[in-house]
Amino acid sequence: MRSALQYVLLSLLCAILPLIASATNENALQHFLRGNAYYERARFDSAALEYEAVLADSLCSDMLYYNLGNSYYRLQQYPRAILNYERALKLNPTNENAEFNLALARSFTVDKLDIPEPSPLTKAWNSFRNLLSAKGWTILGFFALAFSLLCVLFLRFFVTRELFRRLFFVPILTGIISTIAIVLSFNVQGRSQTHNDAIIMQSVVSVKGSPDASAKDLFLLHAGTKVRILQKLGKWYEIFIPDGHQGWVESDILQSI
Repeated sequence: MRSALQYVLLSLLCAILPLIASATNENALQHFLRGNAYYERARFDSAALEYEAVLADSLCSDMLYYNLGNSYYRLQQYPRAILNYERALKLNPTNENAEFNLALARSFTVDKLDIPEPSPLTKAWNSFRNLLSAKGWTILGFFALAFSLLCVLFLRFFVTRELFRRLFFVPILTGIISTIAIVLSFNVQGRSQTHNDAIIMQSVVSVKGSPDASAKDLFLLHAGTKVRILQKLGKWYEIFIPDGHQGWVESDILQSI
């Protein structure tokens, strides 16, 4: 009796979950569309609230973060604009509009830190890696693997031994492509799930020499500054900025990208 009841409950759950997911997506779409409508009517505060409602449903995209960043930019809330432009670029590094608007928003911040330019080799690698999303690289990897296996079977059973020797490089090449694509899929996915960078949200922050409120003040940072999180200790983060300085701040004064 108990196993039968469990089976019925499991069946009901399997039937209900797709409906819940569909309702959530429909609700998020309505918030997104209302946000766009508010933005077009220059009601940027209402637009931001609608876009934040989409994020509350755990649904995000680079365009959603970009639109939210634009709303906060129009409201002159530049730290929040910077945060959302950065999140948009994290999901889609090729979003040139987000990159341009991020530079505009940064021009209104107090701290003017020189962010080092990546080397040409790093730029080339990043451009290649970002040609596809994690899902895109995964699909390419599995298609290349399937094609490689089909080539092996075809060459093994349907061609002469001499032709087999000449064309065997084809499945080897597609196998290499499959391996690279799957590695890149994990790389892109891992990059999107890391939260090592953050934006200072408090107007002025005193960076401490140790994770203690009574510790020595080392330097000041201001809202909108991007920092790298090195480690967490309780409610404190050890942070690093591009000019080489590092120290400790409380976790509630920043938000992870």
